[in-house]
Order: sequence, then C-alpha cells, then structure tokens
Amino acid sequence: MMEAATDTQIERAIGVLLVEDEKGDARVVERTLARSYPGAYRVTHVETLKDALGVIAGNKGDVDVVLLDLNLSDSDGLQGFSVIADLLPSHVPVVILSGMDEEGLAEKAILGAAQDFLSKQELTATALHRSIRYAIERQRTRIDLHESRERFRHFARIASDRFWEMDRDLRFVSTPLMPEGDPIRHLGDLSGRRRWEVSGLAPLAPGGWERHKADLEAHRPFRNFDVALTAPDGTVSYWSVGGDPVFGSDGEFQGYRGTSTNVSDRVRREQDLRQLADDLAAAKSELEALNAQKDKFFSIIAHDLRSPFAGLIGVADLFRRGIVKASPEKLKEYGENMYASATRVNNLIEDLLEWSRLQLGGIKFEREKLDLAELAGDVVDHQEDQAAAKGVHLEGPPGAAMTAFGDRQALNSVLRNLIANAVKFTPSGGRVVVRLERAGDFIAVTVADTGVGMSPEKVARLFSIAENVSTPGTKGERGTGLGLVLCKELIERGGGTIAVDSEEGKGTQVRITVPIK
Repeated sequence: MMEAATDTQIERAIGVLLVEDEKGDARVVERTLARSYPGAYRVTHVETLKDALGVIAGNKGDVDVVLLDLNLSDSDGLQGFSVIADLLPSHVPVVILSGMDEEGLAEKAILGAAQDFLSKQELTATALHRSIRYAIERQRTRIDLHESRERFRHFARIASDRFWEMDRDLRFVSTPLMPEGDPIRHLGDLSGRRRWEVSGLAPLAPGGWERHKADLEAHRPFRNFDVALTAPDGTVSYWSVGGDPVFGSDGEFQGYRGTSTNVSDRVRREQDLRQLADDLAAAKSELEALNAQKDKFFSIIAHDLRSPFAGLIGVADLFRRGIVKASPEKLKEYGENMYASATRVNNLIEDLLEWSRLQLGGIKFEREKLDLAELAGDVVDHQEDQAAAKGVHLEGPPGAAMTAFGDRQALNSVLRNLIANAVKFTPSGGRVVVRLERAGDFIAVTVADTGVGMSPEKVARLFSIAENVSTPGTKGERGTGLGLVLCKELIERGGGTIAVDSEEGKGTQVRITVPIK
C-alpha cells in the first residue's frame, strides 16, 4: 500500500526533470509520484540529452532535481551526466536511475558529484520520494559547506593569523592558507614536518624548543610561543604561536589545532625600544664619566696645582722682600724646593694638557715601525740618574731589536710614566726591571718592581680618573694621579692593552702590549 502525502509539509511542488528514453519506465516514475504524493511533484519528461539541455537552458527556477537515465539514445554512460552536471545551477542535484547492469557507472557518477542512484527494478514510492528529498538536502548541505569553506579561506587569507593543524605525531597535516606576499610562502608544503624541523625557524627565548616540545608531548595548551622565521633572502618575520590539544570522543589524543600570528611590527618596536634604552644607558654612563672627569679636573686644579704654587709664591716673596738671611746650604735647599715645586707644577700642567687633548681628539697618532727595545733603552737611560739618586737598581731590556708599530711620542710618554712610577714606589735597595717579549701579534713590555705593591681594591681604581688619587712615593714623591689614566688611553688608542698585577709588600708588574703590524 502506497503512502499518502497528507502529513507532508510542502510549500510548493518540487520541479522534477525526468530524462528517460524508455517510455514505460518514465510512466512508472510519473505515476508513482503522482499517486503517492499528489501535488508534491511537478514532472517534466524528456527522452533525449538534447531535450534535457534545452529544458535546463530555459529553466527559470522550475527544475529542482534531475532524474537521469545513464543510457540515452544520444549519449553514452557518464557522458550525459557530465554534460548535464556542468550546465545545471549549483543548487540542483542529480539522481541516477540505474538498470541492474549499470550500477558500476552509477557509482562512478556518485563519485562525480551525483547525489544518489536508484535501481529501476527496485523502485518504490518511498525510495523515490526519500531519494529526491535527500538529494535536495544533501545538495544544499554541499553548497553550504562549500560556501563555509570559501568564507573560511577568505578570512584565512585576509587575517593576520595563520591556521594550522597537527596529527598525533605532532606533524603538520596541511599547509596554512597564505595570501600572495605572505612572509611564510617560501616554506612550501609543511605536511609531514614537525615545527622544529621547519628551516629558518628559531624561538626568540633561550631554550624555547625544549619548553615547546615539553608542552606538546604533555598535550598541554600553549600560548605566546614567539619565533623568528628567516627567509632564504635573509628577511626576518616574527610570529606568536598558540594551540590547543584535540581529543576524540574516546578521550584519545588526536593532535593540535592553533594559530600563528604575525607580530613582526610588535617585535621590531620592542627591539627599537630596547636599543633606545641601551643607547640611553650608554649615554648616561658616558655623561657620568665626563662629569667625574670634570670633577677630577677641578679637584686637581684646586688642590694639586694650588699647593706647589703656594710654596713657590711664599719663598719667592721672602726673596722679593729681602728678608731671607740664610747660609749658602740653606739657600741651596730653598732653591731645590722651589725647583721641585716648579717641576711638579710643570709635570701636572703637561699631564692635564695631554689628557685634555686626548679627550678632545687633539692628539694625532702617527703609527710607524719602531724598535721597542731601543725606545725602552733610551727611556731607561734618562731615568737612571733619578733611580740611582734613590738607591734603586734600574735594569733595561737586552739589546736585541724587537720591532712593532706605534706612535713614538705616545709610547715614549707611556714608558717614561711606567718606569718613573716603578722607581717612585720602590724603596732604596730595590730593583726595577724592564722586559720585552713576543706575545702572538704583539710585543709585550713589562715594567716590574720590588716596591710597596698595591691592594686589589687599589688596582681596580687605577684607571678610573674619578676614583684615582695620587699616592706619595716611598720618599714622599708627589704625582698628579693622571699618569696611569693617560697610559691606558694612549696604549688603547694605539691598538694595545695594559694590565697590572700587584701584591702589597711584594711589588708590581705593569704589562703593555704593542701591535707588531
């Protein structure tokens, strides 16, 4: 007994285009629909592919579904289906009417986007009605799915996020959708690769890969995993990656889904801010150093320069007023004190002028090839009288030539300062030795003494003009406190180094290096 359509809610009759060259089969379909579902279907019957195409071409929305016999007089097998499917509006489905020996072709048509097939020998009203309705609904679902996919693709192309998916082995199952010009297009197909196997990809944070792998292997959600991606042309883009684990209905881990967001602008702004902060810190440090140098400069002028001048002026005033009545020996002592004060003032002014010229770039370095052994020997010769007067044995380097490249005047000033300092802080009976040796691409000059030595704290402050304070020698000799500061600047300007090794009560070694090229 056939079903009635009294309980079927139909807004309008469904337009059916029946393409069947067997008139008997066509009448069966028409009677089945008309009797079981009166008013529910409006059937247009044609016998040839040509007539079917004519109906489709003139369709004004009257065809909602096509019932197609594969064997027509003017087409063979899938040919007719392909032609009709290409011309049909996207919302109109095709249901194949198949003979018993045509099921293989019908199945191929299903794979080619037909919505269903029915065997003519087993045709019932219920099966036909259900097939038509299901075909229409499935076609609508297919269209909706296609439109949803296209919307997703569109959003993916214009979004700053790139969507990705991994399988349970943590391998990409597809390549993110990438618009033209996308900075990750050069990666090509990512399928089958793990994230840490992607060429040119590196975490921004140290130890980033280890922490990321730990998150993935523990199936934990993760956020803000920042990476840098270097393209073959050397350009770098920055990405923030986040993802969540996916579990099946049975609770089994299936993989990951997540997004990668292009954060290049943000990272570059942060880098610029860090660079600005570093520049400001360096400028602040330089300003503080300059301020300390200024304070030291005025301290020297206020104290070290004023004291000897006070003595000179006092003694000179006594002579000017003619009130000095002393023995020749005493007069000689006055003269020696005046000479010492004048010499100290002269040395101080020379050091101050040389230091200020260094700061202002007023000293030009003229590098030349020179014999350091000869230069050191000359300085030792000029210092021997001063050392002998104090009872200090001064030993120069051997006579063998040792050539290097440097500024003669600067090196002469450095050696004079170092040897004079060594004599100054060595008591009577002590020794000062000057040695030269090859040290790689440098000639090393060492001035060693058996003097009073220094504490580690004192050594640490030797080259700081802000903290360095002149220390009297073993016989009360006074200095400016600028000698070693000047030595350091002169040596480093010439591409060399200076180092001090000292121990209280045992002596000091000062070692400078001068490039041989």
